[in-house]
Amino acid sequence: MTGFVKFNINGSSLGKPGLSGIGGILRDHDGNELIRFSKNIEEQDSNMAELMAVREATILFLSSKWVNTSFLTIESDSINVVCWVNNPCSAPWGMRPVINHIQNLQTK
Repeated sequence: MTGFVKFNINGSSLGKPGLSGIGGILRDHDGNELIRFSKNIEEQDSNMAELMAVREATILFLSSKWVNTSFLTIESDSINVVCWVNNPCSAPWGMRPVINHIQNLQTK
């Protein structure tokens, strides 16, 4: 491994649940933009939208050319999502399928 990259992600929702979207930017250690994504997702609450942004960032990184040369950090502004990804047992049941998918992706 030679470098560090960071995905800044966000998920938002207009309602609980409501129209939702996710997005993120992957940058290298010099701040150069490597990948950008944004897309609409089905109606969700803001926590699920943020969690789905983490999953999307993980999938994109794992399929990128940087996967074998860089360490990934994912930065989120949701303390709930950070806690749930780092401690899946603390997550609400409805969030666990997405968290389990993220965990499975990380072990590959």
